[in-house]
Amino acid sequence: MTAAPVIEKIENAVRAVNHELDNNSGKNWTGLSEEELFSELASCIIGSRITFEKAKNVSELLKRNELLTPQGLIEQPRTYEKRIHSILREQKCLYAKSKARYIVSTSISIYSNKHTSIRKILETANDQYAARDILVELCLGIGFKQASLFLRNIHYADDLAILDTHVINYMRLMGLEDDVGQGLTQRMYLSYEDRLRKYSEKFNTSVAQLDISIWVVMRTISREFRWML
Repeated sequence: MTAAPVIEKIENAVRAVNHELDNNSGKNWTGLSEEELFSELASCIIGSRITFEKAKNVSELLKRNELLTPQGLIEQPRTYEKRIHSILREQKCLYAKSKARYIVSTSISIYSNKHTSIRKILETANDQYAARDILVELCLGIGFKQASLFLRNIHYADDLAILDTHVINYMRLMGLEDDVGQGLTQRMYLSYEDRLRKYSEKFNTSVAQLDISIWVVMRTISREFRWML
């Protein structure tokens, strides 16, 4: 069991990172094109079970090869799926075949109706929670975590948590997590998110910014001090 002084140091490190973060940096969805929005969403699909850096690099590679253009994806789904799968496999992405299928299926779900687009979803959703629900329902390969990550990355939402391994490990250290075993159900995800939201009041910050701070600290710890976790 981790000693109390160590837990306090980890919490203080999160507080220090949170203080230094500039929450206004990054892309804002209002200034992004539809293709850029879809590329960000595809990056979140690709990012499941691989590192953030690798997911971004692979999505940029797909963009350079013009494989994340919505019109091309819905007009030539089989061709695009094969080419995306080939690149994901070459880059040694886990679940390359499934992720290629998810990207194509998601593009069809969104754009097969000419009156639907990511921008329209974001503009017409009642709030960030509703936008997340719509994306989870509409997009294959997008769960609460990936939808929350997408909405945070484009600066659409600041009250949604990205409950990845690093954040869950932190919550466990702070006594905010139950022993859930394999994965989180949707109901558990919302419960944990609510716990993190209440905990963020301690830092006088948004859930999104606290989530990033925790991710930075716990990622460093997992690399340098694996014995702790």
